[in-house]
Amino acid sequence: MSILTRLVSGIWREHRASAGAQAAAAACAEAVGLLNQGQTAPAQAAFERALRHDPRSHAALGGLGVLFHRLGIRARALEHLLRSLAIEPRSREIALLASRLLHDAGRSGDAIRLLDPVAAALPEDPAVGYQLAWLQRETGDLDGARRRLEGLGGRAGDHPGIVEELAVALRDCGEIDEALACYARLAELLPDQPRVASALLFHELYREHDRAALVARHQSWGERFAPPRVARDEHANVPDPQRVLRLGYLSADLGLTSAAPFIEPLLAHRDRSRFSVTCYHASGRDDEVTHRLRSLADAWRDVDALDDEALCERVREDGIDILVDLNGHSRGGRLTAFARRPAPVQATYLGYGATTGVAAIDYRLTDGSIDPEGEAERWYTEKLIRLPGAMWCFAPPREAPAVVAGPAAARAVLSFGSFNNFSKVGTGVLEAWAEIGAAVVDARFVLVGVPHGDTRRRVGEIFARRGVSAERLQFYGRVDPREYYALYGEVDVALDAFPYNGGTTTCDALWMGVPVLTFAGRGTLARSGLSLLTAAGMTEWVTFSKEAYVSKACALARDRASLGAMRAGMRGRVAASRLCNSERFMGGFEMALRGMWREWCEKQAGDRPA
Repeated sequence: MSILTRLVSGIWREHRASAGAQAAAAACAEAVGLLNQGQTAPAQAAFERALRHDPRSHAALGGLGVLFHRLGIRARALEHLLRSLAIEPRSREIALLASRLLHDAGRSGDAIRLLDPVAAALPEDPAVGYQLAWLQRETGDLDGARRRLEGLGGRAGDHPGIVEELAVALRDCGEIDEALACYARLAELLPDQPRVASALLFHELYREHDRAALVARHQSWGERFAPPRVARDEHANVPDPQRVLRLGYLSADLGLTSAAPFIEPLLAHRDRSRFSVTCYHASGRDDEVTHRLRSLADAWRDVDALDDEALCERVREDGIDILVDLNGHSRGGRLTAFARRPAPVQATYLGYGATTGVAAIDYRLTDGSIDPEGEAERWYTEKLIRLPGAMWCFAPPREAPAVVAGPAAARAVLSFGSFNNFSKVGTGVLEAWAEIGAAVVDARFVLVGVPHGDTRRRVGEIFARRGVSAERLQFYGRVDPREYYALYGEVDVALDAFPYNGGTTTCDALWMGVPVLTFAGRGTLARSGLSLLTAAGMTEWVTFSKEAYVSKACALARDRASLGAMRAGMRGRVAASRLCNSERFMGGFEMALRGMWREWCEKQAGDRPA
């Protein structure tokens, strides 16, 4: 039963005596029929006629809200939905729709207040509970979200939305083992959903894992959801190794995301005489970064609403020679489309820290720090192409303020800090930091992105077991860009997470004059800190064991004078390094692409009959 049908049936069930109310109900029923037939204008007229009969008809007001929402007139839709709820505040369907529109308008607090009475009236309704928990998590109330979801789980444990939202909440609290248990349960509930199976693979990368077993699971994903039999190997592309190449970048991160500073150089600094670029934007995101990236591309396709078949047809129509995946199994990835091989050459780059397992993806662009030659090939189904120097090129943030003196120099108080997504900060990382705190008894810790409530108490307990008092811990939740950059002024040394190293936050820290101490492990993501610091020319900040990581931090604390001198010159050092040398990077990157293309051309020549 549709939202509109429920509204109208509710009116009839009330058996209101008023003739006006009965006439309004009849007009609403007529409007619903018209709207279901796609007759928008007559439906609007019928709803408005219902309001003339009964100005307090919440069905007519709600119906107009739904109608305007379908037309994309969001402000008018929200106005009418809220007027309907003022009359019937517990109207479930109207409240669910209105709360989503309020969230999209940046009014999540209002959305929560609107849903509260509905949740109180329907405490076991999974859709209402899910949406309210999602809004609570969005506003930073992870404790409230978890309590609500765990309560619902006892009554609606098989509701996929609730299980997935609980997984996200647990991940954001840094409880990755518990989150993975939820993702595994979600995969059981939705066994035929490739994105769910991808989420399980992706989140395994947050913790230490059996690399061989995980490669096998990626291959199994590929065999099941992206089998070679669906590929179309015939392509009309002219196999000329020297001609201008048509590149396609397919990504859900073409906006204000952590990947954008590494994507921008691909567009802004390419050789336009040899490469034409089309971006396939696989997200509904549309922000100032999206607009900037769009202006840098030769062509732009919004493909979020397209299924795999339509997306692949678009790529073929565009004549793309090399299609590059920038997501892998991360959120928004379209690996099932790559399985159809819409382009003759396909590669993966940047967005995922493991193999894709997709047979139709030919190459993976990487570097020798992350994937040492002769050692790493066994961990990938793709052929590895190692870029010279490093696989990264970073576009420095335009909004970053000038570097300021750190607390060790300004206030004689050494501060370690973490700016990583807190989902990367597992118990092992916290224990290492607590060990540093126990050895450097006057140091403090600035921890950004830590959820309020139970998570901060858990972190505090881990430090306290090592004798580090709560007064030495300074917590921050989510911060806006201005506060984010300002907080680097409160930190002398940034501590990288492991085994999932930072990426953009590492580069931001270096740009703000803050050195980053990293622990290089075995996996792809566990070596991204090594790769970034190698590109920046700062390998002295790389350690290769947890013990060395702790020891190096303690040694830095004993040599505080050098931190100030290093900080003053670090931005210039980074700007002059390979990490920010876009022309040098793109020379190597485009040479790699040209080599891929040449291999395909040679194969076509070899396949021709004599």
